[in-house]
Amino acid sequence: MKKIKTLNLPPYNHTFGVFDSGLDVREAFHDFNKQTMSQGFSRNPGSYNFYTLTECKNLLIEIQLADLQDEIVVSHDTVRAIMVPYSISKSGIVVSDLLGVVEELIQLPEGKYALVFEIRVQNNEVLLSSLQTQNNNELDFLENQCCILSFYPRTALVESEILRFDSWKSPPDTDTYWPLNPTYPLLMNSGLP
Repeated sequence: MKKIKTLNLPPYNHTFGVFDSGLDVREAFHDFNKQTMSQGFSRNPGSYNFYTLTECKNLLIEIQLADLQDEIVVSHDTVRAIMVPYSISKSGIVVSDLLGVVEELIQLPEGKYALVFEIRVQNNEVLLSSLQTQNNNELDFLENQCCILSFYPRTALVESEILRFDSWKSPPDTDTYWPLNPTYPLLMNSGLP
């Protein structure tokens, strides 16, 4: 696994986007509803919106590229993991906060991929322990989310799948936490707002 880029962005309304750089940012922002929030993502052709665990002021994102033979592996401290099919064109992808404050162009080899979205809490063991006691955790939780976007080259068809449901011993006590509770089949076209 090769680290391609690390960036920080302020997600807009729990959300950030990954989309083909040939799309306009307006095409990359999707309508969201209870079903898309419950599955952790929304999709339109060429773009995905992923949802953070709660409202988040700043999200650290690491983009990784796997080799063709690499098996999909979810980190032990990942709270939520989702795999989706993704095709990358010659123009590359953009990772964006969807408001245009942060739009980062990422060049990856053209092809078909399994895109794995993992989200966790920085300093996970310490913070998860504090979440169990619910002692003044909201500010820490808002400040300490990070995610990994891993692109695994694939020749076979990739099906969308929840790889790890929210793995809390005790869920956070915040008004902005939206747990995974997907309806199957997962919704793969959510529409534009």
